[in-house]
Amino acid sequence: MSVLIQEETLNSEHFLELSVESGINPELIALNFQSMSGDRVYDSLCSSPNIKRLNTGRLPQWVMTLMEQPEQGGWWCSGLDPLDDWKDMWWGCFKPDTPRLEKPKGFDPDAKPKAIKYEHPLKTKTRAFFLRVPDSIWEAIAQRHGLIIRDSDRELGFWQWVWEHPSIPVLVTEGVKKAACLLSNGYAAIALPGISMGYRAIKNESGTVLRRELIPELQHFATLGREFIFCFDHETKQKTIQSVNTNLGITASLLTKSASQVKVIQLPGPQKGVDDFIVAQGAEAFDACYQQAISVDEWQSHQPHLLTYTPTVVVNQRYLGELDLPNSGLALIKSPKGTGKTTALEKRIDDATQEGRRCLVISHRIQLGRGICAKLGINYIDEVRESETGGMFGYGLCIDSLHPDSQARFNPHDWKGAIIVLDEVEQVLWHVLNSSTCYHTRVAILKTLKTLIEVVIKSEGLIIAQDADLSDLSVDYLLALANTKLDPWLLVNQYKPENGWDVYFYETPDPSPVVGKILSLLQDDKRCYVALDAQKAKSRWGSKNLESYLAKKFPEKKILRIDSETVCDPESAAYGIIDHLNEDLLNYDIVIATPSLGTGVSIDVKGHFHAVFGIYQGAIPSTEIRQAIARVREEVPRYVWAKTFSACKVGNGSLHYRNLLKSVQQFVKRTIVMLKDVDFNVDAASDPISLRTWAKMAARVNGSMQRYRESLRAGLIEEGHTLYSMGTDPNPDGSKKIKQDITEERDTNRQSEAQAIADAPEIDPIEAARLKDKRAKTDEERRMYAKHDLQTRYGIDVTAELKLKHDDGWYRKLQLHYFLTHDPQQVRDRDKTHLSGHIERGGGQICLQDMRLLTGKVEALKIFKIETFMDPDRLLRKTDEDLIAFQNLAFQYRNDIKTVLGFRVSDNANPIQVLGMFLNSLGLKLECVKREVLKDGSRQRVYRYLLPHDGREQVFAFWKEQAERPQADITDQTNAASGQMAA
Repeated sequence: MSVLIQEETLNSEHFLELSVESGINPELIALNFQSMSGDRVYDSLCSSPNIKRLNTGRLPQWVMTLMEQPEQGGWWCSGLDPLDDWKDMWWGCFKPDTPRLEKPKGFDPDAKPKAIKYEHPLKTKTRAFFLRVPDSIWEAIAQRHGLIIRDSDRELGFWQWVWEHPSIPVLVTEGVKKAACLLSNGYAAIALPGISMGYRAIKNESGTVLRRELIPELQHFATLGREFIFCFDHETKQKTIQSVNTNLGITASLLTKSASQVKVIQLPGPQKGVDDFIVAQGAEAFDACYQQAISVDEWQSHQPHLLTYTPTVVVNQRYLGELDLPNSGLALIKSPKGTGKTTALEKRIDDATQEGRRCLVISHRIQLGRGICAKLGINYIDEVRESETGGMFGYGLCIDSLHPDSQARFNPHDWKGAIIVLDEVEQVLWHVLNSSTCYHTRVAILKTLKTLIEVVIKSEGLIIAQDADLSDLSVDYLLALANTKLDPWLLVNQYKPENGWDVYFYETPDPSPVVGKILSLLQDDKRCYVALDAQKAKSRWGSKNLESYLAKKFPEKKILRIDSETVCDPESAAYGIIDHLNEDLLNYDIVIATPSLGTGVSIDVKGHFHAVFGIYQGAIPSTEIRQAIARVREEVPRYVWAKTFSACKVGNGSLHYRNLLKSVQQFVKRTIVMLKDVDFNVDAASDPISLRTWAKMAARVNGSMQRYRESLRAGLIEEGHTLYSMGTDPNPDGSKKIKQDITEERDTNRQSEAQAIADAPEIDPIEAARLKDKRAKTDEERRMYAKHDLQTRYGIDVTAELKLKHDDGWYRKLQLHYFLTHDPQQVRDRDKTHLSGHIERGGGQICLQDMRLLTGKVEALKIFKIETFMDPDRLLRKTDEDLIAFQNLAFQYRNDIKTVLGFRVSDNANPIQVLGMFLNSLGLKLECVKREVLKDGSRQRVYRYLLPHDGREQVFAFWKEQAERPQADITDQTNAASGQMAA
């Protein structure tokens, strides 16, 4: 069909704009676009009945003023209405030749008026564009997807045909020209008039958002299995990127809830819109982007890692060298691992020392902080007393000590005009917001940090924050803490190694093949560096077990284990090793290191290690894995294994920070209401900036954990390394033997350690308090303290069996069972004491993420009437009516169960399985007593509640006795080591 462009339909300028500049098919232009001016503009934009006209029937003056420029002419586009049997839609958009100017909202006197590029019908809800599609494009789209167009399809029309074929992906873009360009190139595309117009916020009378809903047109297409692919603009402005990402995330989440699948196309630029991109780079270039579309989950997991601030300096250097940093303000450095970020600061710190300007280094691990201070030529905090300068030029400390009551007696006002170095700032901030080691002093640390930032900035000091993975989250938080308008200086080093490492990436069910490779290299007299995320004997692949396993295999090899125990044990070779790390490592054939070695530590030995190994079971985020295996700077091969999915989570495990924020706020508020006589304003007592940053970082961690292996793989590729997939185990029999041997080693080590603690000498509370505060402990001291802790918690004789059960989480389960079955006032008293302790330590403030309240958990169990099923004389069948009702209630409140009780009720769980999940949270079980044959010939298992015979009654008696003592609190012995991230 030939198309004749007539002057009264579409003038030549408009036609050239659409066909040449935006690459739109002429047939599609003729069906959907037209030029108009004068009264026709008013008819299209001002016909809403919601516009109150004057008594004369004329439009009000405010409308006439708005239309002064648009009525002079432009082009109009409208499509078809999916909600009205695909008839012509009267709603559309108008692009005026002379846009009107509108002053931005707000009170900025310097703000310039903004040109309104597109106009939509006034006083009318926005719609989505479903353009009329000519047969030639329809046939191209059908061919792309291997479909046939029948005569009956042609009668119903293109979009009805798309609706009836959910296998056809629907692309969603912003702006009708872009959708028209995509259609012209064979993609079924619809357009939203704006990035936030795929959904509507439903509000109450006070303006509070109650919920969000898809616009009806999108909801109509959101059928089971339908794939939506978002293709929004390539943005470069920080605020625009954040706005686009937020709105895309909301719309995608609503589509996902409607059982649709969502992907995202990321345009590489430099062109902004997809139409400009296709015109400039061609349809094949866009098709490559289309083929590389990622799932919305993967896309969302990338967003919290972005840095969208505009760089002041961009370099591409293997080593940073000396930096021309500003004298004051906030200096940010994003540079890959091993590019000499700390070395680049040496001269600046040395110059500052000569000028009498103090320097403070803040880290999140002691070993890391000591290493940085050694490089920069300043003391670490524990060296200050014996130093000749006595901290005159500054010092370094762990952020855990950044408060007045620490041994450092830190005063932020002592640092006016100073230089503050936040090395590995992403992990420093995550540590202070979430780490268990900051649990009791978090409020004090955060207050001090805020004051320190304010004091330094206002006194023209300099804050240097650097990280290989620097993101908006850290920058936003630091700017918020500064509490003043601040333009950060930002250096971005875009360097990527030409070749990177050779990474052999194992996809096997367990790391046995990786251990097999270690054995092979050691047999060939090679030396290995092994990085792990676990230390305890409980962990099969932890540092203790791997050390003892390799020691038996190679008794002649020298092994160094660097973990949280050895670096604090004066009798260990790892004690104080950070001060001369590169020299000492040359003495060892095998080095086994956990995250205790710290990010930022640089192992610069050459020609010593022949390979680096990484074994990761899901205890740390993938960003920290990449840091750990980069400690050895030499480009030797890496052999890496990571679990597919990590069971660790932060909060309720959500990937969306708003959900995390809402869950923790609601949980604490509801519990306080249950405490009845507690008058405490949670919102006023918590810092919204720190809490929001915690939630955003937590959501980022959860995203990494849910896609653990893939997240690590993607990060390694992005850094420029070459990955070799090791999906098949070349020696399955050998791997099986390795796993068996390691398992035996674990069981032996666990039992030996547990027995050693049971046999340790008993100590009194005074000695226990001394050992608790003592940083350096021998194995014997550590065992004595562990035994005392178990005695204090349980009130019974400490045996090896008790230690093993405790390591498996027995305490928390017993605690919940006790409060469920005893006087309900006890759990409320416990929570009151717990809450008041946080309020007192925080000077009236609390951190919501640290609240370990139990009343809500106990009340939840009571709502589900769990005790009615804890009868050993009753037989339980999955067909029991009350069990089915119990299952239905659990399905109905599965989100609350996940938030409050910490486990997820799976979709396909039967009533018995659901009951088992609840009982497991109390450390209880069901047992199968028989199998019945039903009338239809099928078999059914019969269960009953299994009375526990594990000694808990003795523990309960001790707790009850303690509770009856005046002002006793038997349960607020918070296991801070569990932290927020719990399996």
